[in-house]
Amino acid sequence: MIGRIRSSRARYRDYCRENLRQRYAPAARRKLPKDLAARDAQSGPVRARRGTSELIGAFWGQLRTHRRTMGIVLLTSGIATLVGLLPPYGMKIIFDNVFTGKPLPKSIASWPLMPSTPSGLLWTVVMAMFALSVLSVVTRTISNSIAYRLQQHLILKARRRLLHHTLRMPLHRLRQITSGGMSFIVRHDANAVGDLVAFLVYEPWKAIVQLLGCFAVLAWVDWRLLAGSVAMLPLLYIAQRTRVGRIRDMAEDALSHDQQLDGQTAELFGGIRVIRGFGRESTVAARMLRRHHFVSRLQLLSWWLFRSVDVGWMILIPLASALLLAVGGGRVLHDAAQVAAGRLAPAHAFSVGSLVMFMAYLAWLLNPLAALARTSTHLQNALAGMNRALDVLEEPVETATQGSLRRAQPCEQSGAVSLNDVWFTYPGGAEPVLRGIDLEVPAGQTVALVGPSGGGKSTLTNLIARFYDPDQGTVRLDDVDVRLIDIRFYRQMLALVDQDIFLFDGTIGENIACGNRHAASEQIVEAARTAHAHDFITELPQGYHTPVGERGLRLSGGQRQRIAIARALLANPSILILDEATSHLDPENERLIQESLASLMAGRTCFVIAHRLSTIRHADQILMIEDGRITERGQHDELMLSSGRYRRMIELQVGRVESASRPEEAAV
Repeated sequence: MIGRIRSSRARYRDYCRENLRQRYAPAARRKLPKDLAARDAQSGPVRARRGTSELIGAFWGQLRTHRRTMGIVLLTSGIATLVGLLPPYGMKIIFDNVFTGKPLPKSIASWPLMPSTPSGLLWTVVMAMFALSVLSVVTRTISNSIAYRLQQHLILKARRRLLHHTLRMPLHRLRQITSGGMSFIVRHDANAVGDLVAFLVYEPWKAIVQLLGCFAVLAWVDWRLLAGSVAMLPLLYIAQRTRVGRIRDMAEDALSHDQQLDGQTAELFGGIRVIRGFGRESTVAARMLRRHHFVSRLQLLSWWLFRSVDVGWMILIPLASALLLAVGGGRVLHDAAQVAAGRLAPAHAFSVGSLVMFMAYLAWLLNPLAALARTSTHLQNALAGMNRALDVLEEPVETATQGSLRRAQPCEQSGAVSLNDVWFTYPGGAEPVLRGIDLEVPAGQTVALVGPSGGGKSTLTNLIARFYDPDQGTVRLDDVDVRLIDIRFYRQMLALVDQDIFLFDGTIGENIACGNRHAASEQIVEAARTAHAHDFITELPQGYHTPVGERGLRLSGGQRQRIAIARALLANPSILILDEATSHLDPENERLIQESLASLMAGRTCFVIAHRLSTIRHADQILMIEDGRITERGQHDELMLSSGRYRRMIELQVGRVESASRPEEAAV
């Protein structure tokens, strides 16, 4: 049924059936998994799935300028780990040499200031163990702080790259992804680079150093017990490997659905007036909760995949410890009996201290193995985020398409615009929106674009602003193809004032200054005066420092319009685009804005989309655009002499005005 969304349970069942069955199938019979997230959200180019080695290579590329810092992190971490391995040896000395009175090995007894009494030896060993532990903690803290700073630096660097890239992506692609989804990618997926520092480098390095150190110590203590302690590891490794390959796919799907959810939540609050106006709060809340339930089910499934690895280690560690304690304890009893019978020298017997030390180092051996297992699961999640971030960075951006770029400055351009046989079809569209448009606009002229909705007026201004490039034909500025001009410099020559004014969540002064970030306070005030905005701004309690709220909702429509005009004035553009800038305003606000627009349009090449007679009658050219073609062109008086669509539109508009004024005349 139209307008209904299926239950989270049904969607989750379909997800498991369509995706997980394929992933669990043997590789020879495995098809490309269906991306249900992409099916429900944006469309885009289908890319081959990156391998782990490719993603790791991309990460190492990010670390290229930070390898010295990474080397310091690894060095301090290795020192902290090796120092931390020394205290358990003190337990052997306490059990074997303090409690039983057995003499210290000659290599240790010869140390200077070594006490000869058991109590003195006890305090010396305890203080040494404490000092080594403190040294390990301090070194580890230094290593962690440097690593965390490196993580944050890489995250900020990734976010900067993503922001710069997404701000230059084509408009149609940004609209497919949605603003909420893009914010999720910039905010969440950029963190994957920082996570890889921990889960690909730092944690594995720490675990490997600890692992090798424990192996060396345990082999020195008793290699037979060491062999028995690691006998179960291959089975757990096989189970681990079968799980890890699936975790990344699951993580990517969960991230995709989280991205959708962010976009839908942003859309919900953006349309809150419509929701409340139709009394749909309960329906919309139920719809969003069903989506949240579905994402929760996916996250729960991911949690089980993650935790299954941990459960294996949680069972293995106490099992191995219990078995080795039993075997080692039996060995201690056996060797003690052999010593008592005179068949074994005391120095060669397996002592209680050796068993205690062995058990301590065994825990140190198994813990890094468990850490490596957990790290491998978190690594897949980070690689999934890295993969999604790379997908965005591979999206095409707005660039010049041919030749070398010209860095034209606004002062160097007169503002003459021409379109030559321009055809354009929106990406993914079937029919052209503009068909063979030819237009010559001398510098300083005003062109009014009129016609039915969907005729191509806004598309034409989008091509002039170079939000899109034509499929055929050229758009020229001063007889130079705009594709040969650096787009950043070209956009500095433009200013736009739309019907739906967008103001940022900042102060009035900050929003006006968007037109020229180097403008002084006096220039901002002068632009506001020219736009007839200064008077109402100064009446506000905080003046130019008044917050406007999200999208400027704390201001009226007329106030937002005048601030937008002040913003355009401050930009001092060569080309001005006005899209229904005076629609839906009361007469008083329209009069003020018309005066503001007159100041803004003076001496500039202007393209005005409007239908009000007061806005278009003085234009140098009026174009009637229907079905992507220019069907009429001329000045107001010329077009009124014909019997075309423009004349009928004006007569209909004037007729409505006259009929609306008659009741007032009758009342008089």
